[in-house]
Amino acid sequence: MVRWIRETEFPEYACRIITNSNNEIEIITRNFFGKVAELENEENEIKRKIKKKIREEINNPNIEFDLGYDESIEEQITEYKQDLKQALQFTKYEEFAEMDNSHLIGEELEKWQEISREKENNTESAVSYDLGRPDLAILWRKQLYFISSFDYINNYKLTVQIRARKCPLSLYY
Repeated sequence: MVRWIRETEFPEYACRIITNSNNEIEIITRNFFGKVAELENEENEIKRKIKKKIREEINNPNIEFDLGYDESIEEQITEYKQDLKQALQFTKYEEFAEMDNSHLIGEELEKWQEISREKENNTESAVSYDLGRPDLAILWRKQLYFISSFDYINNYKLTVQIRARKCPLSLYY
């Protein structure tokens, strides 16, 4: 089930009902909406791809053969790997762009720069709901549900699992 949650893409305001029993529903959705949220997700995905490429290069057993193995080159290889390990700590575009070995991640940097431009030009703001508010409710199949509890499953994409209890009809009137 955890794998399904991580790989699920939620279009805007969409959710997945997990269980529906005893006047309670359990939902998995995200809690970050709008164009800005989409751009943030794309940016985080690019960072993940960049770090994956860097890890692959660090663990590349063919570096010695690509450079032509020699004892004098061994020190250069260890320094190269140290630089790449330091790059794994980077979080900003500028840090990756100024890195000595930025040629490894050229495509990703171009995409990241396009997304940054789009974020700057976007005037829309992102929306995130305070799920702890007592007046926040879910309307599902023409029935009102009040949120009883929630847990963030994945803080990276703000994926949230919500449990809600059906509102008794007497509260409507």
